[in-house]
Amino acid sequence: MEVYGNDLEFITKAYFPGEDGKDIVVDASDFKRKATGSLYIYSPMGIKAGPAQVVLEDCSGKKYTLPEVTLSDEVVGGSGETGGEGYAPIWEGDVYIYDWANWQYLTSDQLSLEDIQIHEGLMIRLTFDNPDGASVCVCDANWGAPDIDGEGNNSVWVAAGTTELEFPISQGMAETLKAGGGIIVGGGNYTLKKIELFREYPTLWAGEYTTGWWWYLPASELDLSAITPEAGQTIRFTFTHHDAPQTFCLCDGWWGAPFIRDGGESDNNIVLAAGEDFLEFEISEGMAATMNGESETALIIGGDITITKIQIKTD
Repeated sequence: MEVYGNDLEFITKAYFPGEDGKDIVVDASDFKRKATGSLYIYSPMGIKAGPAQVVLEDCSGKKYTLPEVTLSDEVVGGSGETGGEGYAPIWEGDVYIYDWANWQYLTSDQLSLEDIQIHEGLMIRLTFDNPDGASVCVCDANWGAPDIDGEGNNSVWVAAGTTELEFPISQGMAETLKAGGGIIVGGGNYTLKKIELFREYPTLWAGEYTTGWWWYLPASELDLSAITPEAGQTIRFTFTHHDAPQTFCLCDGWWGAPFIRDGGESDNNIVLAAGEDFLEFEISEGMAATMNGESETALIIGGDITITKIQIKTD
């Protein structure tokens, strides 16, 4: 759900009607985006489907009832079944790792890596039973040591009751996984239940480019190995965080003007609100054609914004 207004940085909670008649509270720390002019809030599990009025609360405790919307309890993305963005299981089991002599060698044929774009920094998550406290250690197939504790170590002590561990994969782990290697898990006193990788939408371009007027993005710089852009698909631009409004303008490689949204200088020349760090809209026929190489220039982008990623949504 997207909310637009003024002084929205002071909103601390959102209340959604629950299926059981009780409200489900989403804290501002779990909002996808929070800026002075806009909020982007994922509806939580367990909501009551149908017409509803979501309520916001600010830091003083004052509540604001929003206009009626229709809520859906359909779960989209983040699972092995849906193909959307989110954690996807690559291994599930029930293995008791009793001590440091009990290394588990999970080979490539035991891992499900289909539709996951593997690269250094991609997040991995281990889920386990841990009633008494445990040591967890992870290596790539070549005994390379990823940083799992944030301090450069590939082993960490987790307190009793902690059942998840997340960390970015290393370059070595990325290389071994892409080459068909596996993962080595060790430590002691816990039962490994699941390993997941964060499945991103297919990335066409990644880097850091400040647009200016204009950036002619060559079609040859787009990675189309995972998807072919088509008219009607949703394209997603991600930007570096900005605390002031920024301009964004987009044309296809033939200077065609796709519709981004109403309210700007034109439909394809808009102002991003402070903190509006990503943007989604439909690919036009002209964009699909020039991104697929029918022009040397895939996209022509202008404004005063720094772009870090261009993706296509697939859910």
